[in-house]
Amino acid sequence: MDFPVFSQEMLRWAVGLLVGFPLAMLLMGEAILRLRRHNRPIVTTLTILRSLVLPTLAALLLLMNVVGLPRGHTAVRVVETVMWIFLIHAALSFVNDVVFASAAEGSWQSRFPKLFLDLARLILVLIGACIVLSTVWGADLTKLAAALGVGSIVIGLALQEPLGNVFAGMMLLFERPIAVGDWIQIDGTTGKVVQITWRSVHIETGTRELRIVPNSSLYKGSFSNLSRPDTLRTEVIELGFSYDDAPNKVKFTLMAVLRGIEGILAEPRPVIRTVAYDSTVRYHVIFTVARQEGVAAAHDEFLTRAWYAARRQGLTPAFPTRRSDAGDQADLAAWGVARPAELLRRFPQFSVANDEALAGLDSKVTVTTYSRGERLISEGERLP
Repeated sequence: MDFPVFSQEMLRWAVGLLVGFPLAMLLMGEAILRLRRHNRPIVTTLTILRSLVLPTLAALLLLMNVVGLPRGHTAVRVVETVMWIFLIHAALSFVNDVVFASAAEGSWQSRFPKLFLDLARLILVLIGACIVLSTVWGADLTKLAAALGVGSIVIGLALQEPLGNVFAGMMLLFERPIAVGDWIQIDGTTGKVVQITWRSVHIETGTRELRIVPNSSLYKGSFSNLSRPDTLRTEVIELGFSYDDAPNKVKFTLMAVLRGIEGILAEPRPVIRTVAYDSTVRYHVIFTVARQEGVAAAHDEFLTRAWYAARRQGLTPAFPTRRSDAGDQADLAAWGVARPAELLRRFPQFSVANDEALAGLDSKVTVTTYSRGERLISEGERLP
């Protein structure tokens, strides 16, 4: 029996969909399984194509070529619109997962600003919307553009401040004075840039607080980028010592402390400078660490060990009280240090020792105190 040409065309489409659609689903499913075993990022995009795009495409072909509905029919337009939405979804997934999310650290994709990524997503959505409105629904885009032009003026006036932050953020990204991971200082706050959004920059401080700074404040104001031109961070600590303490002795003692602290770099070399004479002799201790994160720990360790070192060398830091000159043992008492005999009695081995024998050690033994982790003596160092 001979069918009309139109009916034969419908039959061919029906058979093609009946065979081709399950076969395409099967092949794509097998490809997804293989790629998932190797943890490929494109799996998400292929899953969207298999689960959403292919079924809607098959439905569209069925309505147009088997059922015979015209292109302008409402059902066809609705299905085609849904298919375009799923295609845009797949394109966004490809941009997110394949191009950027799986990028190696240090590549241009990993350094690509999130603000520009959001802008790329918006452009993809707008392009898809224009295609759907123009080709599917037959909308006149010139009239739509004119209407949007008038509306954008009203919206721009109403959202002047938020849009100002958006454009300030874009200018920051073009100029790139900061990037995610940089340490910056603004209005007395020091923190690490963790995110740059359309409206603001998110800064995590050393106390784990999250400060939100509007982009316009950064663009119009001034700030310090502590991670540029490199990540090295130089710290300056001011200390004061008595006029009785020779400056060279003070510098030698403090330099020995600096050399024993892990994290303080040998290059650039630490420097100690005498800066002023007022109520005390003031010194600047200058050292460098590899990153901003190490400043606080190095600062704390230096001040702690400097106290012990000054105590051992008989130096007088700028305390508000006067140092006693009544002799070595009086000095120990002023510092809150027990006498040698008192220290030895704390050990069981000396608990039965003669008190007179132990008391005689006070004039012969010197008590020195060290900070935890401080090196007592180095190889090749000559003892006093």
